[in-house]
Amino acid sequence: LGTAPLVAWHFHRFQLIGPIANLAVLPPLGVIIGYGLLAAGFQSIFPDVSSLFLAADWVLLRVYLLNVVKFFADLPFAYLAFPHPSLSWIFGYYTVMVSAPVLLQKLKIKYLGPIAYLIAMGLTLVIGQFTSVEQVREDIRITFFDVGQGDCILVEFADGREMLIDGGPRGSTQFSVAPYLQARGLEKIDAVVVSHTDADHIGGLTDLQPDFEFGVLYMPYLTYTSNLNRCFIEFADSVGTPVELLSFGDTIPGFPEFSVLWPDTTAVSSAGSLLVGPNEGSIVLMLNYGESRVFFTGDIAISTENKIAEIADIECDIIKVPHHGSKYSTGSALLEETTPLLSIICVGAKNRFGHPAERVIEDYERAGSVILRTDRDGAVFVTLGQDEFTYISHSGDTGHFSSTAQPIPKFIE
Repeated sequence: LGTAPLVAWHFHRFQLIGPIANLAVLPPLGVIIGYGLLAAGFQSIFPDVSSLFLAADWVLLRVYLLNVVKFFADLPFAYLAFPHPSLSWIFGYYTVMVSAPVLLQKLKIKYLGPIAYLIAMGLTLVIGQFTSVEQVREDIRITFFDVGQGDCILVEFADGREMLIDGGPRGSTQFSVAPYLQARGLEKIDAVVVSHTDADHIGGLTDLQPDFEFGVLYMPYLTYTSNLNRCFIEFADSVGTPVELLSFGDTIPGFPEFSVLWPDTTAVSSAGSLLVGPNEGSIVLMLNYGESRVFFTGDIAISTENKIAEIADIECDIIKVPHHGSKYSTGSALLEETTPLLSIICVGAKNRFGHPAERVIEDYERAGSVILRTDRDGAVFVTLGQDEFTYISHSGDTGHFSSTAQPIPKFIE
């Protein structure tokens, strides 16, 4: 109980199963530490004996302890997801924790004292749940996460709707996206859009699936492109998550602000079969909010950019730069048609692909667009109004634009 506010502040959860789990976890720890000390003591004298103790430790750690911890962690209600607590609630929590025993003692409540104390602390936690929820906003908030070499974008609407576009590579969301969602008090994401099924877009979603409910899952095609792709869809089916296809001209139920610009029937058949490479079959979206427009491009290349420019209006204020800034993306037609004020590149530091290409950076700079990169600037937070938007990056870069403004082209030698 004493560390609950600190755990909620940093990890956005309160462990309910901890006291019970400790009954199974703590006793073997003494044996494990003892065997480790014996192994160290015998190492220089009887190495074979030392190896036996180390082998016993391995069995206790790998076979017993890790499986026991996983068992308790996977139990329903093993922990309580907690929004980011306020400092006033933390002060109130510790005040109740310290003063309640004194009050109960003065009231001379003996036998029911511990129960009353636990009830008081439980009510304090419930109050923290409600007081930590953020107030309703009027604007749309868009978060471009830093997940390394991959894409992961959260769109939060003023009325409480949420859409997650991609999930980055495996292992990337557990320490960046999941804590952020928990800090927002989110346990369910209304819609998850998979732009395409490459591992750097779908992998992190498999890490989120056990802990967050997906209202509906939108895919560009039904073709399995990898075992990871297959496992992801099978898990969605097993928990009853609806899986729907999106293609050019579709509207997204519950999200009328989005227009689907790709794929068309030249990239994905009407039956959902992929006819091109996964990148060229990416779902491409335009978010329209008053005069403000945000362009989500997946991993399309120049040839697909040109096709989209022919069939749709792609002028925008903010663009998620296609394919992490690859040299095979961002053609002249894209820049001429989009004229973005802000260009965001989701990319990993020192990646093996050489993203973003120098030519791409220069083209956006020449077009007068502000460029932010997640590998250098960290996560990017955009607040989108109907006729303006502001942004701030984790590194501290900030800016404000009118949505009716135009970028000023620059001359670069």
